[in-house]
Amino acid sequence: MTFRLLYVSGLLCALSQAQFYTISTIAGNGQQQFGAGGQATSARLVQPKFVAADSTGNFYVSDIYYNQVFKVTPAGTISAYAGNGISGFSGDGGQATAAQLFQPEGLAVDGAGNLYIADFGNFRIRMVTPQGVIRTVAAVGSGVAGVAVDGNGNLFVSGGEVVVKVNSSGTVTPFAGNGNAGYSGDNGPATAASLFNPIGLRVDSSGNVYVADTQNNRIRKINAQGIITTVAGNGTGTFSGDGLQATAASLFFRSDVVLDGKGGFYVSDGLNTRIRYVNSSGAISTVAGGGASLDDGGALAARLAPAGIALDNNTNVLVVESNYRRVRRLNQQGLIATVAGVLPTAGAGDNIPATSSALLDPIGVAGDSAGNVYVADYVDQRIRKIAPTGIITTIAGNGIPGYSANGLAVNAQLGGPLDLSFDPTGNLYLISGVVQHIALDGTISTVAGSSTQGFSGDNGPATSAALLGPTDAVSDGTGNLYITDRGNSRIRRVNSSGTITTFAGTGAASFGGDNGPAAAAQLFQPWQLTLGKSGNLYVADWGNSRVRKITPAGIISTVAGGGSGALGDGGLATSATIGGNLYGIAVDASENLYITSNARIRKVDAATGAISTIAGTGTAGFSGDGGLATLAAINGANSIAVDSAGNIYFADEKNLRVRKLTPQQIVAEGVTNGATFLAGGVSPGEIITIYAGPGVSLGPSSPVGLQLTPDGFVSTQLGGTQVIISGVPAPLIYVSSSQVNAIVPYEVAGQSSTQIQVKVQGKPTNAVTVPVVAASPGVFAITNPDGSVNSATNPVTPDGYLVLYATGEGQTTPPGVDGTVNTKVFPKPICR
Repeated sequence: MTFRLLYVSGLLCALSQAQFYTISTIAGNGQQQFGAGGQATSARLVQPKFVAADSTGNFYVSDIYYNQVFKVTPAGTISAYAGNGISGFSGDGGQATAAQLFQPEGLAVDGAGNLYIADFGNFRIRMVTPQGVIRTVAAVGSGVAGVAVDGNGNLFVSGGEVVVKVNSSGTVTPFAGNGNAGYSGDNGPATAASLFNPIGLRVDSSGNVYVADTQNNRIRKINAQGIITTVAGNGTGTFSGDGLQATAASLFFRSDVVLDGKGGFYVSDGLNTRIRYVNSSGAISTVAGGGASLDDGGALAARLAPAGIALDNNTNVLVVESNYRRVRRLNQQGLIATVAGVLPTAGAGDNIPATSSALLDPIGVAGDSAGNVYVADYVDQRIRKIAPTGIITTIAGNGIPGYSANGLAVNAQLGGPLDLSFDPTGNLYLISGVVQHIALDGTISTVAGSSTQGFSGDNGPATSAALLGPTDAVSDGTGNLYITDRGNSRIRRVNSSGTITTFAGTGAASFGGDNGPAAAAQLFQPWQLTLGKSGNLYVADWGNSRVRKITPAGIISTVAGGGSGALGDGGLATSATIGGNLYGIAVDASENLYITSNARIRKVDAATGAISTIAGTGTAGFSGDGGLATLAAINGANSIAVDSAGNIYFADEKNLRVRKLTPQQIVAEGVTNGATFLAGGVSPGEIITIYAGPGVSLGPSSPVGLQLTPDGFVSTQLGGTQVIISGVPAPLIYVSSSQVNAIVPYEVAGQSSTQIQVKVQGKPTNAVTVPVVAASPGVFAITNPDGSVNSATNPVTPDGYLVLYATGEGQTTPPGVDGTVNTKVFPKPICR
């Protein structure tokens, strides 16, 4: 009995901590598989990152969407070379195509034909032999992004803010960078210098290592003596300097560098959309990009989106275009051609059920008053609409990344759309590098932000202001628009006249200022915003793992997060730990707050300030559709929205789905055997317990026990409550506000499942479906002949007998009759 009571306590705790929700997927069908391969120019690459070539004309490209590395032969056929398409770590010592990788990035090939892979998510360098066998050659705790190999088998690995050297024995030693992000140290020891997000790197025959110091907008060189210098870029992050010395030129987020073997090198000048070349005299020029054409042809007329680059065995430059999902070859005659991948297709996956359409990176979610749900797909460069019928279409974006200042939204080029929101009149706001607005007539326009990234423009026109990585914008009913200027750790406000100001945050990425003016407070890279009906603005303060509230008077405070240690469910939200990855927040009409963080969806009750988990187990994964949301696994929950009916929608980003939480009064997991308190299948004649969801009443506040009808049957209505099972009123034993005990009608015999619904004062709850089983036995008690409970200290006498009080025996012989009270002859169960 002690065990049984403890189990009941745990079950009730799990069920009562939070509102009941069931979870389902409404859009997306998970990661797509690459398949067997074929012609490389027909291959559907999604997020190619880096490229490397061997001496026989093959080249290799990493794709972080598929978690695979592909090989393209000189004949132009593509196939998987490493990775099985499932993210994770496994397979060392076996065939590379059966192994798991986790976001493979940088690649390098040595003289023996071994391929080295920067297995970013696993913090490892993996090597694939020409025979296709994979193994780990180094684990690098500082991170792995780029990899290069010299003629002696030494590896150079970038990651974090450093470069390390891995010798042929696998020993890892510091090579460049002091671990602090910044720019310093030229003409001194490389290990004392500051780097800022180094990525691509190459080593020449003299032992000089070239590093793409990405956030510093420079190429750095470490010579054989370990001295670091800058060989390209002045750090300004714009475009300038062609024809000048490379150190006087401006680069902008160059992610890779490759050497030509003649004393010069090529630079992937990413945000300048160019390939630049620095000759042996140090002069820089553009050799590809800067144009407007997406077609093959003259390289200088091309519009590029370069990421990783490499030289093939004919000294042509291979260029990975992540945003355009392809690899191109730049030849020595100045022509560029696609050698792998295809451009995105406008309208791909439209006009079919949303759960059959692939989402590549869902981030933003919003809903309108007509029941449509909208999702911003960051990688697919589109805004999709899921109608109440479940059919998905595109309302903005043609799949090609870019920027369209105006015109029809469906034809526009978007630049990585993030969050979405509607204003009170039904206009849709989206973040795509700038803040844009889609009017009711389907046209798009820019309302805040410019081509300049940074911080400027306060007290001037919003469209002339500089923003730095905005993530969300919400509009109130008076014409004000609030923007998360994430990179500046500020909230900006645009008034009805189009003038922008800083509304919250000083620009310092830290925490401070609670209970004072929001403009004097510190935020840390905020993400989503939401407005309450009372005019309060809520901020997902990502870096501080808190939700902050700004009142109409401009006073800021913390309403969730700030605790340490325990999760804090059931207590005050301000004492709880929110944890990392706090991206999404939403409020409902009662100003209950919903939060996405760390594989959970949490709710803060507006009346009590208490926090609870309403979805997710806290362990990342994908499971649980159709069941209780707190038993489901989610992975990378991002933006969140709530509709007027209390349904919650969120971007389950790493599962590549949009999922829905539907509030329920009862759930299948809350229908249990009356004796064992275990949920599962029900059997004919079984006594079951139905638990109410938190805040839900299934009966009167004063419990009502079993009653008999005038003709001697157990009543099917107690205290105004009924339970309907397979359309048949069930006999009731006990009813209270929190639970109902009912007897499953014998009519369910032979069915595979049954629907259960409770009616309270004539108003039905939601129906739940549970399996029907032949028997589901459970014992209430075992007693001795004198009626006392049998136990180790109260055993039955040797000549005595035991009485078992049980339920769940199933159909009987003769067949059971609903509500019958047996006093003398007990029918025998069929299952015995």
